[in-house]
Amino acid sequence: MSSVLPDLERDLVEAAGRWLTPSDRPVVARTPRRSRRRAVRSVGLVAVVATAAVFELLGVRGAPRSLDLAARAYAQTSALPGQILYARVTGTSVVTDTTGAHERFTVTIQEWHRGRETHRLETYRSPAGWLTAALDHVISADGVMRQINKQGGYRIVRPSDNQDAADVIAQQQAGLIEDFRRRYEEGRLDPSGDVNFAGRPARRYIVTPQTGGTAIGPLPPQPTQAFYVDRETGSPLGYTSTLPLAMPRGGGPSAQGTTRFVETVRAIKRLDPTPKNLAKLHDFALPRRRDAQGCIRGPVQGARNSDTASRRDCGGTPGAVVDGG
Repeated sequence: MSSVLPDLERDLVEAAGRWLTPSDRPVVARTPRRSRRRAVRSVGLVAVVATAAVFELLGVRGAPRSLDLAARAYAQTSALPGQILYARVTGTSVVTDTTGAHERFTVTIQEWHRGRETHRLETYRSPAGWLTAALDHVISADGVMRQINKQGGYRIVRPSDNQDAADVIAQQQAGLIEDFRRRYEEGRLDPSGDVNFAGRPARRYIVTPQTGGTAIGPLPPQPTQAFYVDRETGSPLGYTSTLPLAMPRGGGPSAQGTTRFVETVRAIKRLDPTPKNLAKLHDFALPRRRDAQGCIRGPVQGARNSDTASRRDCGGTPGAVVDGG
């Protein structure tokens, strides 16, 4: 199946399995049967979540402190109808092998989200701090994704392009922190002690692994995943995912290693739908630019690579900003 994203972009998206991208969710899976204990617990949380959400959304202090920390974190990631939920997170990917730990990249993600509308800006940097990639996605309520990359290349992706496109768009339409909310609703967050995370006292919640299998066989290896909630404020603090890997080692047998992704929440805000905030939801942050030959490309449609897009209106200044998009 052809990819909806160029190879580099897809690698970055897959590497940064985060709140948005549930890396333990198979493409085609049987719905696992949850235990009666978890089912009853998740149903019983509805009233708790509703109560917490009312207090948090109305800005009432005090009462939510008596509620479960996970319920308070869930409430703080809710928004009133019409509001825009803004989130900013940073993440670091580290691979550990026989030679030690090696940082692969860091990413900063900003997202403006309302209903099925999403504007997501991702910037990736090398361990030395160099900007290596940037992706700017704007998804309308009908599921059409418009994208601009670091070089100013423009593309349009639709759910009808292929299954890969439909999956990526659906995940981003759900919102950056939907993975936490979904697992809370399913009763798959188990308290696992008090720790420090990002310099704050935190309660750790381990994600209960899926059981069962897919239509084509057993589930693939699942990462060990955890969410962290501030013990004092009930605010979401971050997420970790650790997955064992078989690392190539010359001509001999593979060595065991791990890849670990750590994501830290820097800000979560509810924004009123003012013209300024709506512009942040609907407009690109990165500029669309002419290519190295001074041409406007595309827009790229579906899964085609940027360098295969038709050129038009050539003769401009290479790299010049193009109005509109």
